[in-house]
Amino acid sequence: MTLITLKEPVAVAAALKQIERTFTGKSADYAEDTDWRSNFRDMAKQLHLPGVTDRSACELLIALKQSRLRALRANGRDPSNEGTLDTLLDRAVYAVIAFAMALEDG
Repeated sequence: MTLITLKEPVAVAAALKQIERTFTGKSADYAEDTDWRSNFRDMAKQLHLPGVTDRSACELLIALKQSRLRALRANGRDPSNEGTLDTLLDRAVYAVIAFAMALEDG
């Protein structure tokens, strides 16, 4: 049986590269050098809520980005600060981080 593989669209490849660049840059700025999850662990501790983990803290950030995206669309005007593409990128980065945490946690 022959498997057919499709080449990913150029836009998808570009998006994945941008997600990687954004993660790498922000991780270098915000995470401790020896622990890529450190800022999420710290956020979970600061919330002082039972059961909040670094992964659920990351998922809260995804929800925040989703809420911001809805507001941007509902307002129907160009934002003066972070635009829709920036919000979509941040949400994608957080989703990849949450997925990576799930893979790492087993």
